[in-house]
Amino acid sequence: MRSLFLILLFVTALAPTRALDKAVLQQAALRALSYLEKREKICDPLVRIVLLHLKKRYWKEKYSDAMFQKLEAVLRPRHRPLLRLVEPQYQANENTIKMLRGIDRITASALYCQQYALPWDFYKEVETWAHKGGYAATHGLWALVLLEERGCTQSSERHNQVRALLVDSVAKIAAAATPLTDLRIEAILMLQLAGITLKPEWLAEIYLAQSADGSVLGNDHSTALAAWLFLDFSQR
Repeated sequence: MRSLFLILLFVTALAPTRALDKAVLQQAALRALSYLEKREKICDPLVRIVLLHLKKRYWKEKYSDAMFQKLEAVLRPRHRPLLRLVEPQYQANENTIKMLRGIDRITASALYCQQYALPWDFYKEVETWAHKGGYAATHGLWALVLLEERGCTQSSERHNQVRALLVDSVAKIAAAATPLTDLRIEAILMLQLAGITLKPEWLAEIYLAQSADGSVLGNDHSTALAAWLFLDFSQR
């Protein structure tokens, strides 16, 4: 009887999201952003980059130079190239990007693809991430999305080949029959950004995981990912 009650409760709460009610998700995103704004001074600087990125991308909201400079000052040097997400005119030295490693190098290379040539092993490395899975796969797919948004997919055949591998890898993470995790939220977000049709139950699971204070899974990173997902889905 208790199991039946829980199922009915879940289906009732799920109803707006099953219908892909964008207004419901928009409100969930606002709650998440409100939570993050209250913690802006203490949350991870990378989360603060995402927060500014979301405000500018989805609301065209402006930020002060002082706010930007303060954020730049607290970032580790290897993360400063990511400020281009917030300010398209932000410049990072090409040598700085070349000296980066792993996810930092690939993400920065994608962000600056209009200005600097991609590393010769860009697709080779990202392809290995598709097989590795986990956060490597989600970040690999995001890197390809960044390339596409900037019109830097000249090697379309190779790009599409690696993209298909990454989408398959990330979709497996999203569909995993496990309790909701930060990784699964990130996987669902990256599929959304890549233009892949999401299963309604994925959105519902994240929506139902949001606490009354707006947080998701009790941490800033998951909350920022969920806000990004809800915003992008509700505005497409």
